[in-house]
Amino acid sequence: MKVQSFKNLSGYINKSEDFLFKNEVSNNLFWEVLEELKKKTTSTHWAANVMHAGNIKLSVIRTPSNYLMLSRGDKLACNHLLNYLKKKNSDIFGVAGPALLSLSFYRDWMKSISGQSQPEKNFLIFKSTSKTLRLKDIGDHGFTLKIVGDREWPRARLWALQFARESSPELCGTELVASAKKMMRARSLFFLHKKDSGSLGMAGFARQTRNYKVINLVYVPAEHRNRGVGKNLVLQLLNQAKTEENKRCLLFSDYSGDKNLYLEMGFRLESQYSERAFVSNFIS
Repeated sequence: MKVQSFKNLSGYINKSEDFLFKNEVSNNLFWEVLEELKKKTTSTHWAANVMHAGNIKLSVIRTPSNYLMLSRGDKLACNHLLNYLKKKNSDIFGVAGPALLSLSFYRDWMKSISGQSQPEKNFLIFKSTSKTLRLKDIGDHGFTLKIVGDREWPRARLWALQFARESSPELCGTELVASAKKMMRARSLFFLHKKDSGSLGMAGFARQTRNYKVINLVYVPAEHRNRGVGKNLVLQLLNQAKTEENKRCLLFSDYSGDKNLYLEMGFRLESQYSERAFVSNFIS
């Protein structure tokens, strides 16, 4: 095996994109990272593929937060990458990727450095399938999607902050508001609206790849929960993605309790994802 590294994003994308698309769901965050890196003023970035017999076995990219993002791939290739980076004395802050690969990488990396173990952040990636509920299966119940614009922004901003505070662990409110505003500007942030009741929930599309649109910021205020609002909101978005662009949808969720809404709706759990920092007091 050998590591083929890139300092130019276009070269990396040309070489790696077909491999990443083979597991488009599990690797979906790669396209988000690539979009962020393209905005960086520097023209050099680090990414790599682990190759064997001319084929890519694992792809990896250094994120803007100096984490290593792993694709779905081969365990032996992951071990080869680990040894390569240790020899290079790489100063990465942490690792993210499919749970089994990233956890294995983390444990082996921590053997060579001093520092306290850090709590991991875990989430699940769900995808819609032909068995997922459709809007016609339950009816719209008078709900409609309303595009969030400048007039609706104050409420959307408030709900984004509430979403951040109610997440476990708590998310960064500033980042969630920025994400919501980006979606609003792309006309892809929506309220679920009902006549005589007003706006009852919020969600939108964060990004899209070849075959999928990512549903993000699914939020229903406490006073409107347990009334089918969240389910109808997601189904409205599924219907729009299918009708307008013939795409299926992905959802990222950190909910680990019983009665997962997305499983109940017929989404398929496609991937378990994990992110861990190496040490709390790391200084590059």
